[in-house]
Amino acid sequence: MKKKLVFLIVSFVYFSIPHVSIAEEKNLFDSFFLIRSTDFLGSAIDKSELKGAGAVVIMPPTNDIDDIDLGDNFFVITQSSNILKGTVVKILDTCGHTNEVNCALLRLDRKIEFSDASESLLGVRGKYLSANAVGYLKKLPKNYAKKYLESIRKHLPANEEFYADEVISISLPNPKRTYDFISVIHHNIEEFKTAGDKADRWTSFLFIGSNKESKLLTKIEKLSSIIGITDLNGDGIYEVLITYNDSAYEVSYEIRLFDGKRISGTKRVLYYWMD
Repeated sequence: MKKKLVFLIVSFVYFSIPHVSIAEEKNLFDSFFLIRSTDFLGSAIDKSELKGAGAVVIMPPTNDIDDIDLGDNFFVITQSSNILKGTVVKILDTCGHTNEVNCALLRLDRKIEFSDASESLLGVRGKYLSANAVGYLKKLPKNYAKKYLESIRKHLPANEEFYADEVISISLPNPKRTYDFISVIHHNIEEFKTAGDKADRWTSFLFIGSNKESKLLTKIEKLSSIIGITDLNGDGIYEVLITYNDSAYEVSYEIRLFDGKRISGTKRVLYYWMD
């Protein structure tokens, strides 16, 4: 009886986690790229031919620059979940202010207003991306997080201070479900006195709410923001672009999987930044 009970528990845990075969995962993850403003290139590149309607595709650390060809199509998901088409018009061996990555230049069918050179968007390479495959993200005022602070407090050490960093409403593409995503910056009070922001850590909380109550679905340490969400193959397991902070000076942009309850540890790093 005990063996059967253990088997049932293990089976429940296994099948409650997003599972995608290695081949499926590679095909999915290979479709995603990080998109930034042409300002990311600095002043060395002539961008006049784009007439402002351009962007940069950053090559993931594991990608070969030869994987991108002139004329390749990309679909860029904006902050308002609109989809813009871009075409590769130039391939650059190095780019960024420190020439730390390879990238390609996109000509877009419409202009994107980037807030700065580091603002990042999700790009999908290949065939047309349907609006039905794209989730909707809306940044909310940070004071919206007040309704969740009591619940968040229970999951952090008593000797820590914390405050909301990102507050985002998430609507999944299919079926329509809405979540509240709250990331908080927290630190040990005594450590912060000597280490400053080096003591900062990030933890995210995903809530599903109703008019009567809000339920905490999951929390993830070091996850600091969600930038984009899609369901490319319509299987109900979503691909999410997140930022993952090892510290205030180290962040990676990663594609992960989300089954509607948990964000998996399975990932592909699209870009890594360290100051």
